Amino acid sequence: MSSRNRQQSIAVDRPGPSPTIAGKAARRRREPDRRTSPEMRELSPMLKRILEAAEQEFGDKGLDGAKILSIAQAAGTSKQLVYHYFESKERLYEITVREMTHATFIKMLAVDIDDGDPIESIRKFFLAYLDHLEQNPEFIVISVDQGLHHGAQLRMDPRLPETRRQVLQKLAAPLIAGQELGLIKGSLDAHMAFFLITTVIVGSLSLRTVFAMHDGPVSEVSQESWRNLMSQFFLDAIRA
Repeated sequence: MSSRNRQQSIAVDRPGPSPTIAGKAARRRREPDRRTSPEMRELSPMLKRILEAAEQEFGDKGLDGAKILSIAQAAGTSKQLVYHYFESKERLYEITVREMTHATFIKMLAVDIDDGDPIESIRKFFLAYLDHLEQNPEFIVISVDQGLHHGAQLRMDPRLPETRRQVLQKLAAPLIAGQELGLIKGSLDAHMAFFLITTVIVGSLSLRTVFAMHDGPVSEVSQESWRNLMSQFFLDAIRA
């Protein structure tokens, strides 16, 4: 038998994956990854440290600039263990983005904005969101980074559409009340209002450090004035 014929014979006779192996692989693709399930995170202090370190690293450098080695060192573990739990940097980034976004929505759902006055209720919503992002600056970078990646990671979490819907519903109540009183533009809905709020806050906070390089840090008095101006800027934009 010629060398070419032997190669063809080997290629034809080589067995493919057994049905059992193929079935296991298919099940792995369908089943959730138990290593990163919420229950596993509650049970594993190491997983919690990795996710906290990932928030800081991705929050400082975004997806492209972050290093798994830096995350591992901050968490007090090895690169190998990080890869054991999360398989790749992209997978860890995906989970980090989803968890931070979900936590933000849950935080906003817990805020009491019912003031009786629609304008003041919307102001409370705006300032509560601003406070949350100021206290979690990593999420600002993540938000900008998601813009660069077209929100790919956010689309993968089945929880986010429902929690986002609840946040929009919370914002819609004072919006509709204000529109019925002729105080707020009738063309504005909760989707657009939340988009504008996010744009104003994330844009302002992400650029504040740049301006501070030239103008110096913002004092506490100036910071409070700045907060009030931001909220007033948004409210003036939506008034009828």
